[in-house]
Amino acid sequence: GDDLDTLRGELAPHVAETPVVGTDFSGHHTRRFGGVMAKSAVARDLALNPMVMALADHLLLPYCARYQLSFTGIMHLDPGETAQALH
Repeated sequence: GDDLDTLRGELAPHVAETPVVGTDFSGHHTRRFGGVMAKSAVARDLALNPMVMALADHLLLPYCARYQLSFTGIMHLDPGETAQALH
């Protein structure tokens, strides 16, 4: 939808300017960066969406008193990337 297109548009310049690090673990065709909330208004809106918050509450609050989102990042796999090992 529109939000996804806007999100892609907001993050595309950051993906383009992020170099591929290139290790066997992280991949040789993967771009990684953090700080998505600072880079995208749509990402902030989606993180605070009432449905997302209700789902997080449902899944997390039975096991904790509170929770917080501490890292938001992108792992953009370029063509030719292989599957990452489970970790």
